[in-house]
Amino acid sequence: MKKFPLLFAFTLIFASIFAQQDLPILRTKTTVLSIKDGKNYKPDYWTIDPALEKDVYLADKINQPKSITFYSDIDSISFQLDPRQEIDFLVILNNKDTCLTQIKSGITFIKTDSLELTHDTIPFILTDANNIIIQTVLNKVDTLNLMFHTAQGNVSLTEEAIAQIANKSFDKSEKAITWGGESTSRYSQGNYLKIKDFEWENITIWEDKNTGPNADGKFGPNLFQNKVIELNFDQNIMVIHSYLPEIDEQYEKSELSFNRNLMFIETNYQIKNKHYKNPVLIHSGFGGTLLLDDNFVQKNNIGSQLETISESQLTDSYGNILKTKKAILPFFNLGKNSFTDMPISFFEGALGRQHMSVIGGNILKRFNVFFDLQNAYLYYKPSQLMDLPFETT
Repeated sequence: MKKFPLLFAFTLIFASIFAQQDLPILRTKTTVLSIKDGKNYKPDYWTIDPALEKDVYLADKINQPKSITFYSDIDSISFQLDPRQEIDFLVILNNKDTCLTQIKSGITFIKTDSLELTHDTIPFILTDANNIIIQTVLNKVDTLNLMFHTAQGNVSLTEEAIAQIANKSFDKSEKAITWGGESTSRYSQGNYLKIKDFEWENITIWEDKNTGPNADGKFGPNLFQNKVIELNFDQNIMVIHSYLPEIDEQYEKSELSFNRNLMFIETNYQIKNKHYKNPVLIHSGFGGTLLLDDNFVQKNNIGSQLETISESQLTDSYGNILKTKKAILPFFNLGKNSFTDMPISFFEGALGRQHMSVIGGNILKRFNVFFDLQNAYLYYKPSQLMDLPFETT
């Protein structure tokens, strides 16, 4: 009788081995691989580890099929990944070590019929710089005002704020890449953060030189992964929903695409009777309307087609300064909503530095929105701020 469990265990092991032998194979002589995730190419992004039972790559979110390709120094392998799908394959290192690897869709199946629909309301302040400020508590001691930053992948504090808080253990550092170039940033591990009724432990806090006015730092939507984040600019509240509630028919629905944790939505422009499409990063930390990427500006000769109305300087989180030009865009379209004669910005010089176009708080505040992070959709309808005039100075 005692032999049967052992026999059963060996049967499972051999079944697993034979199953793995049927999996697709990528061969490599190095432990570092590159990945093309849909349209997003990530050079030297993935490090394989033969010691792991299974290494899982979580694909960028988009609610439609896409191609995923892994590249080694000698080989490549491609798959078509559907939403909510998982694909296993093997990476063979130096014809010796086998690494079981899984590609997992960033869109996960949520059983809403067995999940309670909850709604947690968090008040915010909308500043004159179009930033969203929320009160937080750090390490049960320090009350801080943090900016909700839709393009932020971590929690950060300014140098000034760090000098005032109880925790001074910012004893590690790494290089960070920003709009203005490379900088070195310190960080502190093992922190506790509380926002209204939400609590997080073992949070890493990064040091920034700058953030929005009236803010001690910032945090991003990744704190509420696999939730639905509602921003209501009529009531100045953020509501965290366990899943998408019933919303009225006035809300328009658009696909979100992700590059790592960054959210993008497609927009449309019209200049001299010619139409342009352009995916833009949703960036609530940028207080302006639209900041166009260098490649789009150069490829379409945007600078020569638009009237320049002013020049200014933009400072990133680490103090790097870049010159920008402001011009008037004749027609801008987000879904069914149109804006005419809208001031926009683009960088002067530094070609190739601004790799993505950005839509900022001066547009975001004109809509009440739901970020459905579970299914990669954005729902939006005009807020009471929709018809505010744009400043052109």
